[in-house]
Amino acid sequence: MFPMEQHAPALFPKHRMLAAGIVCLAAACAATLVPLVPHPGTILLASLLPGMTLMYLGLRGRDGSFDYAEAVLLYGILYSLYFGVGAIFLKFNPERLTSLSLYNYLDPALALAVVGYVALLAGYGFTFRHVRPPRWANLEPRGVIVYVLFGGMGLAGFLGGAMHATQVLSGSAFSPVVSMLGQFTSLFFFPWFLVWYAILSGRLQGLRALCLGAGFLAAAIMIVIVNVGQKGTPATLAAIPMIAVWYARGRFPLKTIATLVLIWILVVFPVYNTFRLQHRSIPTAERMERSVDTMTSWDAREFADRSIIAFFGRIAIIQAPAAVLRDAGRSVDFMYGKTLFLTPMSFLVPRFLWPDKPQFTLGHDFGRIFGLLSRADRQTYLAITTIGELYWNLHVPGVLAGMFVLGSLLGWIYRRYGQGFAIEPMRKAMYVMLLTVMLQGEGNIAGFVSGIVRTLIATLVILTLLRKLGSLQEIPRTGTGGGAAVDGSAGTVA
Repeated sequence: MFPMEQHAPALFPKHRMLAAGIVCLAAACAATLVPLVPHPGTILLASLLPGMTLMYLGLRGRDGSFDYAEAVLLYGILYSLYFGVGAIFLKFNPERLTSLSLYNYLDPALALAVVGYVALLAGYGFTFRHVRPPRWANLEPRGVIVYVLFGGMGLAGFLGGAMHATQVLSGSAFSPVVSMLGQFTSLFFFPWFLVWYAILSGRLQGLRALCLGAGFLAAAIMIVIVNVGQKGTPATLAAIPMIAVWYARGRFPLKTIATLVLIWILVVFPVYNTFRLQHRSIPTAERMERSVDTMTSWDAREFADRSIIAFFGRIAIIQAPAAVLRDAGRSVDFMYGKTLFLTPMSFLVPRFLWPDKPQFTLGHDFGRIFGLLSRADRQTYLAITTIGELYWNLHVPGVLAGMFVLGSLLGWIYRRYGQGFAIEPMRKAMYVMLLTVMLQGEGNIAGFVSGIVRTLIATLVILTLLRKLGSLQEIPRTGTGGGAAVDGSAGTVA
């Protein structure tokens, strides 16, 4: 028998969090008083982003528990990197800008990001404050069919996505079946978290744990290989076990995460960038070998430029909203909701129902329209960013309304599936899977929203089928209470 629920960690009490936010803001204000500090305005605006996240988490009056995997915290970290750190990096390294004409628009774009983030926090904090966990929160897998079914569909999705990308690059006809399979990639993260969580919490032991662990590790390696051009895939696969450690054992492996981040920046990032430079007609193994040979010829300065500097240049996607502020309403017309309300339908309708559905390339088209890509470039896709797309469609009111809705969605998903520290493997697996989709929202809004909808529908249909087949069972409980155990903080936010 297993405990009814885990102790809610209080590793970062709200008073410390509030103090950290105040210190962060004070440091930002102090920067404006030091004449020797370059770009004090940019640094101040950039400091507001993490400062607001910490202050929100400290002021909302929760019971003192702290969730390292909370949606608003993880989103806030990435948002601060993309816009805050990105703006500072480009201000100190203007040669990294796609066009020097963007330089004077970096601060306005950063200010727009700050305003948008305020709206997001308002949506996150003031809507869906009382959300019940799903009915199946007290269920767990019986046998291995749950792992195999979700894992098999997710793996097929990754293989289908890689095949579809090959078809696009070669100019051959699209296969509706292959295109449909590519919609299920996120399903793999459901059992990938579940198997780690079950092993770490002791709910999966012995030969079954060994076989499932080895099988999913092999599948993850295969996914990395077939998606060798996607740097985000190995990062996501590596991050999920860290979240499983947190939810299963109440311990967040900060040292391990710091080590993985360094490996990703110093090894994975330069390898992938060098790999992309090799001609696509060369076999994958030979491309990788050439990439390694190229890296071994670098000196220390070139290595730093190709790894650390390249990393900061890559995450500085603030160039996208800067370009929108520069051109929208002048050389480029506003979209007035076209990419927000019309494009999503194309993502939601599968190709087997719409065989002649065109290939939508908003990220590439955006780069071409705003002069961020050369006319000869036919393969690069840029992150349009949420605030960039919202401003391009509906100006500042669009940013305020859109970010508020996005914050509401993040809050609903977290409180519905993630909040609390009860032993709920299926519920937490759903949350982590949706988290992988939520944190990709800077690509384009249509893809982000349709990804959430598709993933939710597919998962709920599969879970309904598994319940009818008897492949799920109630979690054994101890104590006098019965039914699903949900931590006291789940479902309400003061």
